[in-house]
Amino acid sequence: MTKTVIGMYGDTQIASSVVNDLVNAGFDRTDITVMGNNSGGGLGSIVGASERSLVDMGASAEQARLYVQGVNQGNALVAARVSDRQASEAQRIMERTGIMDVERRGQQGKTQNNMSGTSRATQDTTRTGNRDDDTIEVVQEDLQIGKRNVETGGVRINTYVHEVPVEQDVRLREEHVQVERRPVDRPATSADLDRIREESIEVRETQEKPVVSKEARVVEEVRVSKDVQERTATVRDTVRKTEVEVEQLGGQSTGPTSGYDAYDTGFRSHWQSNYANSGMTYDRYQPAYRYGYTLANDQRYRGRNWSDVESTARREWENQNQGPWENFKDSVRYAWEQARGRA
Repeated sequence: MTKTVIGMYGDTQIASSVVNDLVNAGFDRTDITVMGNNSGGGLGSIVGASERSLVDMGASAEQARLYVQGVNQGNALVAARVSDRQASEAQRIMERTGIMDVERRGQQGKTQNNMSGTSRATQDTTRTGNRDDDTIEVVQEDLQIGKRNVETGGVRINTYVHEVPVEQDVRLREEHVQVERRPVDRPATSADLDRIREESIEVRETQEKPVVSKEARVVEEVRVSKDVQERTATVRDTVRKTEVEVEQLGGQSTGPTSGYDAYDTGFRSHWQSNYANSGMTYDRYQPAYRYGYTLANDQRYRGRNWSDVESTARREWENQNQGPWENFKDSVRYAWEQARGRA
């Protein structure tokens, strides 16, 4: 879902600064509209103020009237069309640079009109008296209070994914076939004579193997709320917590003898020989080499062959959206074998 965040500013220079701040924060310039009588260049799509267009953007009829009135008085209006999850960030950027409270200004304008009418009535009443009397003009100043937003702090929430080793004992059953031969000396019966023929008996052995499966579950939600000028902005998000079940296998463990940089020259040579003419740079293939190197040093895959690892490696690679597996699997395997000392 999308919504429109609207802000009114006292001059086009401030509006230009707000547009640049939004673009620098990652908002698309084509989604930003500037309304004004003399907006200048470089502010996005510049249009005249229209109550109908503002209502279509989500403003109330009264707000739209006040916005149009403000633009006609020489102010500039910035409207940004954003997604629901981006609305709070856009609002924060637009409010930190001299934004006008249009509704309060409208209420102040009504108050000033009422007070001006009272003053005129007082003056008219005074002047209907004796012309020989002196008249004192009563002048009253109205206090106009503006406001600007100043950042006083905030909250930063960081999420991290960590792996926790898990070990669990499992009882496994194995079958073993035993063959026993005993010497016998007795006269053969007719049944024994019938068994004098070729035959084959097979007895199969079975054993249980551990099977490990993983299930990701959402176990917590973080809710962040922000109160801005009697309006509440609520942001809802989720954090992931990865639980990893590790299968402990026998065999000798082989650790990395050096860091990734020690293999970089060899990886570049492999790319030059196989992919230099593909149109993709080494930087595009480097994540594949680094991924293969990481697999080779992962405790989960110690002592396992590439054929045992490939299906899991492919699934994790595609979950990270790093490109089609078929395009990079040879680079991943080459790095795996280099780091495992098998190349």
